[in-house]
Amino acid sequence: MAEVTNFDDMLRREPGRGGDGPAPRHMSGQAPGAGGDAPDRPADSAPAGSAPAQSGPSARRPVVVVDDLHVKYKVYSSGKAAGAAANRKLFTRTRGLREVHAVRGVSFTAYENESIGIIGSNGSGKSTLMRTIVGLTPPASGAVYASSRPNLLGVGAALIPDLSGDKNITLGGLALGYTRKEVEALREEIVSFAELEDFIDLPMKTYSSGMSARLKFAIAASKQHEILIVDEALAVGDARFRQRSEARIREIRENAGTVFLVSHSMKSILDTCNRVIWINKGVLEMDGDPATVVRAYKESKK
Repeated sequence: MAEVTNFDDMLRREPGRGGDGPAPRHMSGQAPGAGGDAPDRPADSAPAGSAPAQSGPSARRPVVVVDDLHVKYKVYSSGKAAGAAANRKLFTRTRGLREVHAVRGVSFTAYENESIGIIGSNGSGKSTLMRTIVGLTPPASGAVYASSRPNLLGVGAALIPDLSGDKNITLGGLALGYTRKEVEALREEIVSFAELEDFIDLPMKTYSSGMSARLKFAIAASKQHEILIVDEALAVGDARFRQRSEARIREIRENAGTVFLVSHSMKSILDTCNRVIWINKGVLEMDGDPATVVRAYKESKK
């Protein structure tokens, strides 16, 4: 992941805007007017790899550019193949491995003030794509450019189970770049948002998954992020906490932040996002208006 602070450099790399960026991708694999039938998609959806149209140059400040991204990794085969591979590893270190092409040529540009829902079936490449944007997973080819370092909030975000929730607030705040004085100023607000007043001095290993998720979200959401990625964090917790979390995501977006929300909850996506990207088997299947993309995704499941 390359951090790009020059606005003109971001525009030059933006897919479909000239310079080194690739041409916009279309769901049919060819540009409109290139011959053949028009691709089948709803009229109010955007071509894959492009953002919904916005008016005015100031409304389209790019903050993340994903440019023809491919991500591959190797895993051991499962089932009978895994057993055979275990036997064969006495003779070779390479047999029994298979390559997974998790992200396949994905290109899009994310803009300031957007809340982008990322949807798709299990194993479609959503989380791999987000981890690559953050810089945790290296791409096989292509590139990610960002105006600042993205922050990832997921249910697997690392805090220390043996420490109390209170001490984890300090560690989490320092990891976000706060000073100790700033952490102290925010501590009460974080504890209140997480609804952990009676449990904040207990070790986190005694927390339920919902309590841990609330604390992780409260710590991350205490900061105004330019780029925040929320991976399934809203799936844990009661309906009231999800509503408060969604409201906080909208607040971050409205204050010139950009939020990616990875979720299987179409209600959370529709309530929170103003743009949706559908990833299908590693490919950007559709990108556009939330209601349109979610409807197409649901239809594909029938």
